Amino acid sequence: MEHQDYTPGQGAGREETGDRFQWEIHMADILRSRFKTMTTVDLDSGRCQLMDLSRPAGPENPLTLDYAHCIQQTAANDVHPEDMEQFRDVLSLEHLREKALALTEGCEEEVCIHRRPGEPVRWTELRVIYSHRGRQTAVNILGQDITSEKRQEALRQQAMEDRSYIISSLSSLFFSTYYIDLEQDTFRPVTQLRRVKDILGSEVNCTAALQVYANHFIHPDDREEYLSVMNMQNLRQSLRWWNPYVAVEYRKLPESQTNRLEWVRATAVLARAAGDDAPKTAVYVAQDISDSKHKACKP
Repeated sequence: MEHQDYTPGQGAGREETGDRFQWEIHMADILRSRFKTMTTVDLDSGRCQLMDLSRPAGPENPLTLDYAHCIQQTAANDVHPEDMEQFRDVLSLEHLREKALALTEGCEEEVCIHRRPGEPVRWTELRVIYSHRGRQTAVNILGQDITSEKRQEALRQQAMEDRSYIISSLSSLFFSTYYIDLEQDTFRPVTQLRRVKDILGSEVNCTAALQVYANHFIHPDDREEYLSVMNMQNLRQSLRWWNPYVAVEYRKLPESQTNRLEWVRATAVLARAAGDDAPKTAVYVAQDISDSKHKACKP
């Protein structure tokens, strides 16, 4: 690593030295707030300085070590076997030298994320920063524990998978599902019949889509009731945590002369509300209830 001495210019003197000192303290605080360790690698000698950023500087902080031996020990003790290849590819002294030689200006960064052996699983992120200065490239490796972030990421991923599973599982029960933004009067389909999609096209305005749907798919005698329930004003006024859904049943227009009359129950369920309990988003679902209606009509 290249070390550059700072020589204040004439007339600047102590003021520039003080400014630089304050800047270095500021940068050190930024590093400590995020990273736990910083390793500075001297590519010529193969030595490195390992500093624990959570501890004050002292006789044993930083430690001066042989970099290749340090990486070998870290790989053997702190890297999960399945992540070993990536760790060595990014952190080996040979790779650092090749990467630094190829850099002719500016900065570049590589990231190695690896698990540590044992249970529960813990994760480390190492950021290798190459900075070209003068005729040499400085290499610094910043390390931090990202176990908490990884666990949160896993929880979010699991939540997304659960959500997708629930939607796919309910597709047999609800033939159409939409997300409605009650504040913007827009909607987004999740599951939708092809013939409905063909009629609605690229429409995203919810009020317009409900009217188009009613005109094309709902029996004339049931349209008024459907639109009196499924309209933005009613949904905004009716949906609250103590009244989380509204529903309406209607007959569909027959698709052919021989088709039996089909019944649908449309339900709008509160999804999110604002601080004043006003609804923000809702989920609209449509369920075929023809069988239960026909059974109820039998003597």
